[in-house]
Amino acid sequence: MDTSAASKAACETQGVSLLSVKTVTSTRGWAQQEPKTIKEIFEETKTDKLWRHGYHRYYETQLAPYRKVDGLRLLEIGADSGISLAAWMEYFHTPAAVQGIAYGVDAKQAKKKACDMMPDQCDKLAIYSLDQSDKTALTDMAKQNPEGWDIVIDDGSHYPGHQIISFQQLWPKIRPGGMYVVEDIESSYVDNGEVYGYQLKGGIDKPPPDNAVEQFKRLADVVNRKHFGQQEFSVFGGIDQDVAEVDFAHGIIFIRKKPADPDWDKYPSGVVFTRANTDQSFQSYQQKLKTENMEGKLKQDTNNKN
Repeated sequence: MDTSAASKAACETQGVSLLSVKTVTSTRGWAQQEPKTIKEIFEETKTDKLWRHGYHRYYETQLAPYRKVDGLRLLEIGADSGISLAAWMEYFHTPAAVQGIAYGVDAKQAKKKACDMMPDQCDKLAIYSLDQSDKTALTDMAKQNPEGWDIVIDDGSHYPGHQIISFQQLWPKIRPGGMYVVEDIESSYVDNGEVYGYQLKGGIDKPPPDNAVEQFKRLADVVNRKHFGQQEFSVFGGIDQDVAEVDFAHGIIFIRKKPADPDWDKYPSGVVFTRANTDQSFQSYQQKLKTENMEGKLKQDTNNKN
C-alpha cells in the first residue's frame, strides 16, 4: 500500500484533519488480520455499553474515522473498573493515551486493575479519582494533559447537571476534529427517580440543568447561528463556538469539534436571511435563556461540587 496515499485519505476523513494519521502495522497484527468490530470487542469485555445500551449500533460508525489515528488520546468519565478502557485500547490501533475518571475509588488501585488486564499497555493508562462536577479538579487534570484529548466520553454519574458541567470544562480540551460523547441521557427524561443516589427532577421539555438534553439540543442553534445573523451566539458561555455537528441517538449524544481547516468557516456563504428577518424571535429566545438562569441553578444545586 502507498503509505502517503493512505495518510492523505485518512486525513481527509471527517473530524480528524489536524491529527497525524499513518498506516499502522503493530504487534497486535492489524495489518495481518481483519480488526474486530466494536460489537465483538464489547462482547469480550462484557461492558454494558453492549448488553444494556446497544451503543455499538452508533459507535461503530461514529468512531470509525478515529480508529487508525496515530497517537489518539481518549478520556472516559466513569471508567473505574477498567473494563471500558480495555475495550478502547483494543479498538483503537495506536492510541497514545486511554484515560479514565473515577469517583470515590483509589486511583492507584483502579489503575493497577486496569494494568492487570492490559499489562503491555500500562504506560498509556491513567485513572483520575475525582467528582465530575468539580471544576477545580477537572481543571487540574486538564493541566496534567496539555495535549488535550481527541475523544471524551461521559459515562459518569448520569446526573444531568454533572453532564452539563463536565462538558463546559472539558470541551475546550478537545482537539480540532475531535468528539465529545454523552452517554445515558435517559436521566433527563425522568420526572422523579434516582440515579447513583442523585434525585432526578427532569422530564421531557423541562429546562436545564434538570434536563441536560434540552441544553445540548440548543447546540443545533449555535451551529446554525449564521442563518439568524448572530455570529457570537452561545449557550455554553462562549466555549461552544467551534461545535461543528451534533448527533442525537438512542440514549447518547455525539458532539464534533470543527477540524483545523482554514476553509471551514467560509461556509455557508451568501446567507439568505439577516438579523432583520430573525431578530424578534431571537430576542425572545435570549430572554427565555436568561430567565432559566441555568448557571445560577447549577451553583445552587448541592449535588454539584462547583
